[in-house]
Amino acid sequence: MMSESAKESEISSRQVLIDIKEVSKRSIKFIQYSIGLSIPIIFGNLVQKLYLSAGMAALYSCILGVIWYFTHKGYEKYTKVAIVVSVSLFFSALTILQGKASGSYMYFLPLIFVIPFLVEDSQNFTKKMILYLSFCAVCFLLTLFIAEDVSSYQYIPPAKLQAKFYQSCIISILLCCAFSYLSVFNERKYIKAVMFEKLRAVEATKEAEKANRAKSTFLATMSHEIRTPMNGVIGMSHLLSSTPLNSEQEEYVNIINTSGEALLNLINDILDYSKIESGNLELEQQDFNLRECVEGVMDLFATKAAAQGLDLIYQIDSRIPVDIIGDSHRLRQVLINLINNALKFTPHGEVFVKVELERFVDDEIDLSFSVIDTGIGIPEDKISRLFKAFSQVDSSTTRKYGGTGLGLVISEKIVKLMGGDITVTSTVGKGTCFSFNVKSRVSTISKKQYVHLNTQGNENKKVLIVDDNPNFLTILKGQLEQWKLIPVTALSANDALTILEDQKDFDLIITDMLMPGMDGVQLSIKIKEILPHVPVILLSAIGDEKRSQYPHLFSSVLTKPVKQGALFKAIQSDLKEGRGKEEPEEKKAPSLLSEDFATEHPLTILLAEDNLINQKLATRILNKLGYSVDLANNGVEAVGMLQNKEYDMIFMDMLMPEMDGLEATSMIRSGSDRQPQIVAMTANALPEDREACFKAGMDDYISKPIKLDELITILKNAALNIKDTSKS
Repeated sequence: MMSESAKESEISSRQVLIDIKEVSKRSIKFIQYSIGLSIPIIFGNLVQKLYLSAGMAALYSCILGVIWYFTHKGYEKYTKVAIVVSVSLFFSALTILQGKASGSYMYFLPLIFVIPFLVEDSQNFTKKMILYLSFCAVCFLLTLFIAEDVSSYQYIPPAKLQAKFYQSCIISILLCCAFSYLSVFNERKYIKAVMFEKLRAVEATKEAEKANRAKSTFLATMSHEIRTPMNGVIGMSHLLSSTPLNSEQEEYVNIINTSGEALLNLINDILDYSKIESGNLELEQQDFNLRECVEGVMDLFATKAAAQGLDLIYQIDSRIPVDIIGDSHRLRQVLINLINNALKFTPHGEVFVKVELERFVDDEIDLSFSVIDTGIGIPEDKISRLFKAFSQVDSSTTRKYGGTGLGLVISEKIVKLMGGDITVTSTVGKGTCFSFNVKSRVSTISKKQYVHLNTQGNENKKVLIVDDNPNFLTILKGQLEQWKLIPVTALSANDALTILEDQKDFDLIITDMLMPGMDGVQLSIKIKEILPHVPVILLSAIGDEKRSQYPHLFSSVLTKPVKQGALFKAIQSDLKEGRGKEEPEEKKAPSLLSEDFATEHPLTILLAEDNLINQKLATRILNKLGYSVDLANNGVEAVGMLQNKEYDMIFMDMLMPEMDGLEATSMIRSGSDRQPQIVAMTANALPEDREACFKAGMDDYISKPIKLDELITILKNAALNIKDTSKS
């Protein structure tokens, strides 16, 4: 839908165009009328043998003809000035030529009635009118002062002079009447034209709004219709992945999951783009932890980076407050788009995410984000295409790497909504840097991020860092220095061994797993031969199982990209005096689908869903969590079943036959004494759908396709709420 400013701008631009068009027409008409009136004056003077006056009138007509020509050609800048000057000077010259007794000065009177022809209805109307009348008045007064009663330039007999005076009076009065009528007539035409254009603008706005509503409705409907089967596809593939599979079957399931998520991301991008185009995308202003936001995004790409053999590293300025106010979801969306692009177009090397503090005044802060890769780069002449919808650098890139071309467009719009700009610099074959800045505020609950934390007892201890990535070494070295440690860096395993030959006073060694020549395991074996009691922390890519084969070598194993909190905890723990060699404890991730879950979080559940596949999927998931589920095919059945049995929780679809989920929820909230927890489980994923659910009385919302972690969180919260309610 068009924003108010856009509507006003369109109407204003139309107004300007019609003003120019109509004012130009009125100026031309005045010239035509003036030339038409000058022709009788010429012939009248010729009949009276006043050849000098006739010649002057003819010259005046020629001047008006020239002005008419240039106005008609579109040269309107000085049209009105030229008309006013020429008319006033003509009347002055005519009065001086014929003498005051002829009454020629009375021709100045009709100039008052031609104001609508020469002064348009604009903001400077009063100023222009004053200038116009002032110039005419000055010409009139100077004429009376200079002109003689009886002209010495052109002799007129006394009898004719008196007749000439009456003639001038009558002509002046007739001109006043004529110009007043024509002014009103043309002003009405002008107002009608303006009103017509305004009505056209309003109609065009209504049509645009109608088209936008139709587009939004279409996209929302298509989103719902696509999400419904996708819920079955993705949900069933997750269930399938929890069953025993051989390697080939597991590969097929992973492809189904990846393809489903890609389609889901495409739907979300199209919906976001539609909201941005219609001006309906609004930012939330909430407190959030910036480091957690960035680290959460890095976690998403850890597996992908490891699979590609890329280093994924990040650095956050220590001066940035822990908690800030902004839209963490949209900031996360921008970072995901940029990092995903960086990984997509980087065959080897690294992707480096950098967050810096640009300005900190009172509670206002400006943050700068950079996503730097060592990828294929972008030709300079193709950079302008990056921020165009459905556009890629070239067609071969589209075929090789895929994508809709919407990600960067959406990111640019979001960044602008956040008060910043996004820029890109690139060198073909060396890499690309996307940078953007956003405006934010310090949270009221925020404290400065003291990266030193509690280092008491471990100050000035010596740590050897081994990694083949110089950027990561620099970041880690700076971090350890802030923690009051003494870091020594080595770019390879051989460099590290050389350092250890000369310096054996290290308290801790941190080594990367994947390094050229000698990896982290091989290096650690050699280190243990030299310094058997010095703890070694291994930094390993996610999914690397080689590290688990040598538990005796490492005091801690951290997954890259390394989180600051986990690194600090591991370092401080390993540096404690008297710590013996401990085997790292392997924590197995608990299975999300466990039948013991229902025992720990007991609930009686009703599922209101009309789609058979979604019924089966939700029932299977809840069964695997240990729940027994009752089914209702529509809102009417759900309300009826609630009358016969008390339920702790109802999962309610929004769109169902006979009675939808919103109406059913309203009836339940208004009629039942014991109120269950009602959770929307719907493919309607727009923000207004979420608001409609809460407005109807629902307690929570989960969109399809269903995510297991979200579902489990909702179940836990519901069971906890019921437990607290029963206690009170």
